[in-house]
Amino acid sequence: FDCAKVSTGAERLICNNQQLSSADVKLAQAYQAKRERVADKEQLKSEQIAWRRTVRDACSDVNCMINAYQQRIAELSR
Repeated sequence: FDCAKVSTGAERLICNNQQLSSADVKLAQAYQAKRERVADKEQLKSEQIAWRRTVRDACSDVNCMINAYQQRIAELSR
């Protein structure tokens, strides 16, 4: 996402922290790789949106968000 147009606290946190920004890039790569391997791409997209809303966006600090990203990347890498 474009850091000039952030709209949530989670996005601001990502834009202001290099480690989170890097994790966000890694997550995007893991998501794309998983998308190439699954038959139901719409289901994967729905799961990703739900994760973002209920897990990532629920975090209010860097440690929480780093853990959320690491867990999601691991899930997508299976």
